[in-house]
Amino acid sequence: MFDELNTHDVQLFYVSLGQALVKHHDGRLNLFYMLQYNDSRCRIKNDYNLILHKLDFSSTLDLSSIQVEHHQRLVNIQINLSNLVDYVKYILDELESNDIKKNSYRHLIALMKKLDRSIEGFRKEISNNLTYLDELTGLLNRSAMEKDLAELIELNDEQAIVTSLSLIDIDYFKLINDEHGHTVGDDILESIADIIQSSLRDTDTAYRYGGEEILIVLKGSSLDDAVAVMQRLRTKISDYVFICDEIELSITVSIGVTSIKSSDKVYRDTLIRADECLYSAKDKGRNQVVYKI
Repeated sequence: MFDELNTHDVQLFYVSLGQALVKHHDGRLNLFYMLQYNDSRCRIKNDYNLILHKLDFSSTLDLSSIQVEHHQRLVNIQINLSNLVDYVKYILDELESNDIKKNSYRHLIALMKKLDRSIEGFRKEISNNLTYLDELTGLLNRSAMEKDLAELIELNDEQAIVTSLSLIDIDYFKLINDEHGHTVGDDILESIADIIQSSLRDTDTAYRYGGEEILIVLKGSSLDDAVAVMQRLRTKISDYVFICDEIELSITVSIGVTSIKSSDKVYRDTLIRADECLYSAKDKGRNQVVYKI
């Protein structure tokens, strides 16, 4: 859902939605108090616009839709909110001459419950994304990697599928941090993550494995295909000029590639081979791809 966003964007939207919902629920309390009691200040003054202003958080959703365009859960919230606000307007118009009827109460509560369910589903999805996102790079984190790889191994045990793993490590990253500072190191790591994300297919997934190591899962890719993809990625990174705080740097990466085997009982079996290939690439002089069947 949030593949194109960084964690900061998601967190900002989560906070904005929470603030809007606090006001929305306050508007609900005002509405029910007004409907129940004739001496309500809003009812006496006919200050219905205040209630509608609190209930309607469509402006927050409009801003978020720029980030999460056409996401179905968000569309559902927008539809349910619009239905609720329209019905509240109808009730308030009717209130000018009549008290609210019992059936109208039931329908109002039903619309609120429907909106609440759509909001809760959306918020759970946001929470899940935040749980599995690495804040710096925007890549999926190690927890997501462990969960996904365990599922892949289980699936591979049931039916033979072709999946390759590539473990990428930034060459001399500690030296970069020592000479230029961790801010520059973070910028480089973030930039490399962006290059990787822009180079992958929709079926490929990248994870921040730890520190400066990034794991890529290439579904449906044979070992030969994965090696070819990683060679192109390695060249793309080595040709790129990284500019951080007016410092220009050329960066290389070492890459280890392997495929999930039928004999792999746990995902660590596959990772160990990828790690061995990675260290072999380091030992052979870095800036290269080493693979192992």
